[in-house]
Amino acid sequence: MLNIKSFLLLLGISIVFSGCVNKTITPLTPKSSKNLSGKTFTIIKRDLPTLPQIITPTAALSASMLGGLTGALVNFTDDSKTTVDKAFSNTPSSYIYTNIAMTLEEKYKMKFVNIEKITNEFDINNLPKEYENIDYIIDHKDIGWLVNYYPMHWFSYGIYYSGKLKIYDVSSKKVVAEGYCHYSPTYDTNSPSYDELFENNNQKLMEITKVALDQCIKTHLEKVY
Repeated sequence: MLNIKSFLLLLGISIVFSGCVNKTITPLTPKSSKNLSGKTFTIIKRDLPTLPQIITPTAALSASMLGGLTGALVNFTDDSKTTVDKAFSNTPSSYIYTNIAMTLEEKYKMKFVNIEKITNEFDINNLPKEYENIDYIIDHKDIGWLVNYYPMHWFSYGIYYSGKLKIYDVSSKKVVAEGYCHYSPTYDTNSPSYDELFENNNQKLMEITKVALDQCIKTHLEKVY
């Protein structure tokens, strides 16, 4: 039976990773895959840096004392999730983009075109002029990136991550493929403590985040392109 801290932790995770997230996975069709050959592509760049959010046992307990479900809902979307400054110099999506680009270049002989324009709210139907001569646009969004304690091991932490991928055909202004990835950690005796996460310039935090992102890349590779 779940205690209040475990229940609130799971509630907090569901809040971070749920909502209006489109979890549809649509792989490239054989025709779409063939059409990629030799074409140009670029990626969407945003200036909204993602930092991991944290839920600690203390935050969970505070939420329960502030009103149970109602208090938890308020706290987990505000006070109980503390951002970690400078944990990553780039967003998780930046790392994922790099690997997607390499695959598209190697597998489909596509040509990457670097566009410096920042586009926070991308809309394929209102395409900025910088993208008009590109064949395909790759968009990957960080949906959630959470540092959380384990329900049965309160002093050990893991990473949750989810992301959304879309591949747009510029000429038709349609999504030709899309993916969704989600990673949940598994406790083991090497799971880091809170302090260990941020020692040596956040080395352990970056290591366990990379594990999550590599799994996300693998999911996209196997299910989308």
